[in-house]
Amino acid sequence: MELEFLIHFLGWMTLVNGVILIFSTLFLWLARDWAMNLHAAMTGVDRIDLPVLYFSYLGNFKIAVIVLNLVPYLVLRLLNDMSLLYPLMRRHLSSRRRLFRHTAGLGSRWLRPRNQ
Repeated sequence: MELEFLIHFLGWMTLVNGVILIFSTLFLWLARDWAMNLHAAMTGVDRIDLPVLYFSYLGNFKIAVIVLNLVPYLVLRLLNDMSLLYPLMRRHLSSRRRLFRHTAGLGSRWLRPRNQ
């Protein structure tokens, strides 16, 4: 599986799950009474306990979207961007090594004992 495909897949998965999270939040906010009546009738849970369950559901879903979708997407994007910059970084580091090689001889001359 290519990295680009995985990045696009995680990006779309994050977007879809984010939309579902926003839709669920808006639905439970705007149609609270209807949803509470429906869920109380379906499950037998008291209407007093439902807001706590809704809050728990939305919080757990948000954490799942962040941990399972958004974080892997951002890490893979960062790794992919770093791999694009790697040749440039390698060129920069090799020029630093050359500079260090030239100055290393000077430093070692000053650190030698005087009697030699």
